[in-house]
Amino acid sequence: MAAVALAATGCNGSDHAQAASLCEDLRNLRATVSSLEAPNTDATVGEVRGDIEKLASTIGAVDGSDAVPDAMGKALSDARDDYRDVLDGIGDDDPFSEAAAEAAAPARRLGGAYDEVVQHLECDRTPSG
Repeated sequence: MAAVALAATGCNGSDHAQAASLCEDLRNLRATVSSLEAPNTDATVGEVRGDIEKLASTIGAVDGSDAVPDAMGKALSDARDDYRDVLDGIGDDDPFSEAAAEAAAPARRLGGAYDEVVQHLECDRTPSG
């Protein structure tokens, strides 16, 4: 029984450190996610595409983390992928407004999935490093 308790404690410490690291990354991306949910009216597709790419390493870390349920990480990466797919075939210099209507649903899903991960990890309670 003691070995199980020690193993659980070790995992919890590791999970806590992993969650703290993810929270720091997620906090740093808050403005980017907000921008993706409601891009500026004069934004170009290239600017939005660049913001989507800023999420890549953090979404990869969330997907690979034991601190985040697989389904939650998948929802975040799927929403990002769906958003990115909307922009396929559109030039970087084209106005985002041309794709805004089609991108609205994936943008909302991306923001919602991001918020779910932040809430699950209790990032508002985790001090930044």
